[in-house]
Amino acid sequence: VVENVASLCPRRTVVITHSGGANTMPWASNPDVVGIIAAHYPGQESGNAIVDVLFGDVNPSGRLPYTISNHTEDYGAQAQILNVTGPDATEPWAWQSNFTQGLLIDYRHFDSNNIAPLYEFGYGLSYTTFELVSELSVPGRSGTVSPYPAPTNSTLALGGNPNLWKTVAACSSSVKNTGSVAGATVVQLARFTA
Repeated sequence: VVENVASLCPRRTVVITHSGGANTMPWASNPDVVGIIAAHYPGQESGNAIVDVLFGDVNPSGRLPYTISNHTEDYGAQAQILNVTGPDATEPWAWQSNFTQGLLIDYRHFDSNNIAPLYEFGYGLSYTTFELVSELSVPGRSGTVSPYPAPTNSTLALGGNPNLWKTVAACSSSVKNTGSVAGATVVQLARFTA
């Protein structure tokens, strides 16, 4: 569909996706596709919100919370989507993923397998620019979280292992808008280990 529309609207096609997980965009390199907005699930005001971004009245400030691959097979085993619909949706185990691949999920999977993504975790554009103006402050850890699934004798809640929702550190920093357009940005923090 996108390729067909782009051929009829050269250099004027903007694709708006409403998806919340692993997907591919084989048309992303089409020169007639001049923009892509990953709108996810914006709700009943999605039309108004998207028009505001397209006309420059609102600055897009989101970042991808996942990696978008060039090919479905690039995702590997993690491309399996949990079934949280139908009669199993109320069963706590239906919401649990054991992540048997360990920490090699999303961008770590791509990095460890030398797979170049189409759009990496954290990708996003803006109508303005930003600068980090203060050092990142991490006052201290307030706990630890196990990377392993909840023990089999524990109670799971919707959303999976309750330990995944623990706060282990509170970080802060200051960001300055250095451009001429009002906007917001998302500062990302990642821990890299060798």
